[in-house]
Amino acid sequence: MRPPVRLGRSGGASILAERPGAVNAVEARGQQAWRAWALEGKLPPRPGFPGPRGKPSVDAIVVVPRKRAAEAAGLPAGATIVAYDTADEAVAALGAAVAPVVLWSDGIAAGELEDVARAVKGRSGAVIEVRRERWDGETFSPLSAACRGVISGFGAAGLAEAVRLLASTGG
Repeated sequence: MRPPVRLGRSGGASILAERPGAVNAVEARGQQAWRAWALEGKLPPRPGFPGPRGKPSVDAIVVVPRKRAAEAAGLPAGATIVAYDTADEAVAALGAAVAPVVLWSDGIAAGELEDVARAVKGRSGAVIEVRRERWDGETFSPLSAACRGVISGFGAAGLAEAVRLLASTGG
C-alpha cells in the first residue's frame, strides 16, 4: 500500500489522503484516460503520484494547450507539462494527477468551462488557473470560481509563478 500523500488546503488545514485508486467519477475517468495515453506514449507514466518516500513524484502538473506547450519551457524543477487538445483531455489530466495542478485555460472553449470546473471541484489537490490575457476579476467564470487562485495577464510567465507559489505553500 502506498503511503499517504499530504495535500495542502487553504485556511492552513492539511489533509492526508490515501490514493490507491479513484475516489470519485472524475478521478476514475481521468485515470482511465491517463493510462490509455501513457500506453500510447503521449504522457509520462502517472506524474504526480506518490514516490517511494510518500511525496508526489513532481511538485506540480502544468496542464497547457498543446498549441502553446512550447511557450511553457523553462518551468522550475519539479514541474511536469501535460498538453491537451480538448477539454476532455484537460478533465482527464485533472482527474488523474494527485500533485497540485497549474491549468492554462486559454485552450478551453467557453461552453466547456463548466465541465472543467466540475473536475477542479472533484479534486482533492490545489488548482491554479493561468490566463494569458488580462482579466478584470469580476466577469464570472465557473472555472475561476472553482480554482484556488487565478493568475492573468502574464502569459507563459504566469505558469512559472504558479508553480513557485504551489511549491512554496506546499500545494
